[in-house]
Amino acid sequence: MRGFKGGMFGGEFRMGRKFAAGDLQLVILALLAEQPRHGYELIKILEERSGGFYVPSPGVIYPALTYLEETGLAE
Repeated sequence: MRGFKGGMFGGEFRMGRKFAAGDLQLVILALLAEQPRHGYELIKILEERSGGFYVPSPGVIYPALTYLEETGLAE
């Protein structure tokens, strides 16, 4: 099953990626605002805070961090 339509919000839910790129960047910025963190820490915190529902891969986290650094939003 690739995904399904409907659900509580009437949108489409797909297995796999759970955040759009911009949404993930905002979540990362919020976590970085709490304290400085490395990519691996961000992955673990997202997994923990989502109750295991969302476990981002390094291939998602590190490009987001690179983008935030290049745009001057994080260092």
